[in-house]
Amino acid sequence: MQDRDRRDILQVLNELVRYAEEHFQHEERIMAERGYPELDRHRDIHVGLFETLFSLQTKLEKGTIGSDKETVEFLRTWLTDHIAEEDRALGKFLAEAS
Repeated sequence: MQDRDRRDILQVLNELVRYAEEHFQHEERIMAERGYPELDRHRDIHVGLFETLFSLQTKLEKGTIGSDKETVEFLRTWLTDHIAEEDRALGKFLAEAS
């Protein structure tokens, strides 16, 4: 991976970390207020996502990622698994609780 590509991906990851932190805090606050029964499990998933983001950032900063494949795979998994499944279940709970 070229230095420029690495810097571009690192910038995107930094923005993603900022967004994720805001989003997760907001989401967890709603879950707590509404008594979401899966709050602890969902919070653990958020922690795991942050750990993965920080690991990717560290690898990019050190230049130990050979390609952006790991980053793209993580983002795909987050988008498909977490948002499509976990957040959809939360949305269903919130809709039914209203």
